[in-house]
Amino acid sequence: MTQDVDIVVVGAGSAGLAAAHTTLSLGLTVQVLEAKSRIGGRAFTDEIAGMPWDRGAYWLHDAHNNFYATYAAETGFTFDRMMRSQYFWSAGAWADDALKLDRDAFYDAAFDAVDRAGAAGLDIAASEVIADHPRWRPMFDSWYAALSGAEPEYCSTLDQSRYADGENFRVRPGYGALVTEYGKGLPISLSSPVDRIRWSGADVRVETAKGTLRCRAVIVAVSTTALIRGGVRFDPVLPSAVCEAIESLPLGTAEKVAIAFDRDIFGLPDNSHVHSEHATRETLRFQIKPGGHAIAVGYLAGRFAEELEAAGEPAMVDFTERKLVEVFGSDILRARVGTAATHWRSDPLIGGGYSYAVPGAAEQRKVLRQPVGERIVFAGEACALTAFGTVHGAHRAGVKAAQNAAAFIRPTVKA
Repeated sequence: MTQDVDIVVVGAGSAGLAAAHTTLSLGLTVQVLEAKSRIGGRAFTDEIAGMPWDRGAYWLHDAHNNFYATYAAETGFTFDRMMRSQYFWSAGAWADDALKLDRDAFYDAAFDAVDRAGAAGLDIAASEVIADHPRWRPMFDSWYAALSGAEPEYCSTLDQSRYADGENFRVRPGYGALVTEYGKGLPISLSSPVDRIRWSGADVRVETAKGTLRCRAVIVAVSTTALIRGGVRFDPVLPSAVCEAIESLPLGTAEKVAIAFDRDIFGLPDNSHVHSEHATRETLRFQIKPGGHAIAVGYLAGRFAEELEAAGEPAMVDFTERKLVEVFGSDILRARVGTAATHWRSDPLIGGGYSYAVPGAAEQRKVLRQPVGERIVFAGEACALTAFGTVHGAHRAGVKAAQNAAAFIRPTVKA
């Protein structure tokens, strides 16, 4: 595989696909190299017991400002609004409204404190501005990890305050299925991991086991943790400022465990959200009957998720089933027909869920998205300033990266 193209894109997740589409729209040639045997990256719709479920990205965030909402409508993918029933299990029963309001009031105050600190320009650990609470603080910390990938002590207030969200939708056939549809027809080489990018000469050489591609610019749409682990080597090495940015924006841990049943044994509305009161961070949250299917999906996040994933899939499934039984009783397991768990953290090509900025590093997203030597441009959700951690944020970053790369090749292109 030795050929010349204008731009090589490394990675066929949302950012890489967007970069390829944009490159072609600008009249340039492109080749996408994907190490996995599929496209989509962290957007992956799988099946369990014949029913679809999203192993990765699930919610179509900020739908009114999300490329994929428009694309879904254009391609016939249906979606539901995020509206869902919330159930909180406490002391052996469903909590009453007063208890839920008390919990939510603490959550709202905690998020407000983080946003105020960020708005004031403070780039410190979110944990420094969140009040303590004997009952709700451990629960809030685990919820924060579910949203951010890591607990408050690891995350920047300034970075969090920049995140923009709105109404969220759910793609009925699966978000991963939608992203896969978006990638159809693009020049993609699967099972083609990149070993080294040589960028000191007149052109860039992208080396793979299948051969070397010569190009005029390369877009690297690979997760930050995969880069930290040395998944792609650069010759010469990247500038220290870029390396610092990558190190400062690691992926947090977000894993899922799906349990499929032969019928609806829950008696709850579709897409219900179920959470149990807990006194530690060792917990998870359930989505019950996503898309109307007889599945319970447990969401694990943060350091506890990392520990449990490292213990192996049996441990992940066992913990999830025990939490499910606490609420619904052991009889429900008689209707179980399948289990599955994700392993994003240990996946050498991914390395986690979504990026977070460590305290003091909020500006590093801006550094990472800057072109390197008019040869290399990084893309991905970690480069999204206000939509990090999302599929549409990765798409925006991919579009911008392709515009920047094209500007090297054709200076009249507006970056």
